[in-house]
Amino acid sequence: MKNIYRSIYIALLLSFSFFAQYSLAQGLIVNEISNGLTGAREYIEYVVVGSSATPLAPVNLTNWILDDNNGSFEAVGVGTGITSGHIVITGTCFSAMPPGAIIVLYNASDRNPAIPADDPTDSNGDNVYILSTANACFSVCNTNPNTSSGSYLPCTGGLVAATGASWAASLSLGNGGDAVQTRRPDGTFFHGFSYGDVTAPFPNFPSGTSSFNVGAGGGASYFYFECGGYESATNYNAAILPAGAGQTPGAANTANNQIFLNEVRAGSYNYSDLTNSANCDNILPVEFWLVKAQLVQGDIEVFWATASETDNSHFIVERSQTATQFGSILNPIKGQKNSSSKHFYRVLDTDVLPGIVYYYRIKQVDLDGDITYSKVVTATRHTPSHGIVATVQKNASNLKLQISFDEDSEAMRFLLCNTLGQVLVQEDLYPTTDSFFREWPINFPEGIYFYRLESLKSEAKWQGKIII
Repeated sequence: MKNIYRSIYIALLLSFSFFAQYSLAQGLIVNEISNGLTGAREYIEYVVVGSSATPLAPVNLTNWILDDNNGSFEAVGVGTGITSGHIVITGTCFSAMPPGAIIVLYNASDRNPAIPADDPTDSNGDNVYILSTANACFSVCNTNPNTSSGSYLPCTGGLVAATGASWAASLSLGNGGDAVQTRRPDGTFFHGFSYGDVTAPFPNFPSGTSSFNVGAGGGASYFYFECGGYESATNYNAAILPAGAGQTPGAANTANNQIFLNEVRAGSYNYSDLTNSANCDNILPVEFWLVKAQLVQGDIEVFWATASETDNSHFIVERSQTATQFGSILNPIKGQKNSSSKHFYRVLDTDVLPGIVYYYRIKQVDLDGDITYSKVVTATRHTPSHGIVATVQKNASNLKLQISFDEDSEAMRFLLCNTLGQVLVQEDLYPTTDSFFREWPINFPEGIYFYRLESLKSEAKWQGKIII
């Protein structure tokens, strides 16, 4: 009897292990694909999704398969859109991915200019990973599937390191028609769809429903997900790219797609019922039309515009130097409460130092206290190139200011302030040599002080901090 119970226990453990690894919802879906404006410069954008049991648990994508058509979307032997081989995620690059993370995969030999800078490890903490198929995170099977076999395992000849040609060899989206798909490590279909002249048959999603064709192909064709159930063709759109617009690699496709990303990242997406209307019926309290940070006369201007506002109380501008820990700056900005018109907002961040990358986001607060956030934008106050290098040092008894000028340098004003903004030292400097030295006795209480150099001829500013 004990052996029977032991067998049942082991079977339950194995069953639990299987479903923990291969949950019906946990994995990687296709969020956006583009054939580029000229039918080249292609990319595929994926989104990591969780499961109903653990919607926020990290997702292990090791050995997941990324492919175009393999014969599942049309009869093996037809050949249209079936590129030999496939790509496999290897190593530990994506072994613990947060649900809602975006992965943009592109052709290294023909990079689309709309794609942001490479970030294969999400170094800036914005939940976006940008990398080419030539990255070390991938390996390639050069043999199967092919026009005579749609199978994935085993890979004849074994996996090899990805190279610059791996896109053309293993993905290579056809303009007239093809498919894009993700598969579990065991080769079973997880998500994807076809377009153009690849119209049947279709593999089944994990739920048992059939995949689909999203629309006509052709050069500059573009396909993207909105929100709701990602196993439904009605939630995908097909379009032809207008010049210089349409593509959104590394960002939400639309305001509705942002709703989807927000729900996945918050753990509120309903994986048990992908067709549940709640997966796409949330009204964004504010639809951000534009968020931007830019350098303005030595300070950083944070600018945003809203296309509409619903029950909006106020905005708070938040800043970070790590992209993960944000704090509010300045006072809250009152919103429009309810409006269907565009409104523009701007604040000036004057407390910034040169050479540091600052991350900004807009925190939007509803009348009932609910909070949403804008995307994160960055700005850097570059060190001005006016031929001036300034340092403030201290020893046991005094503060020492040293400024090195060159022949193009400007007359400057030096100010030393406390944390309340009170000016303790002020002196105008008119360089007649290539260096300037000045010392003051330390007669200030211990604490943090700020110094500032301001050009007397322009808007140029330099700032620094010193601890006494």
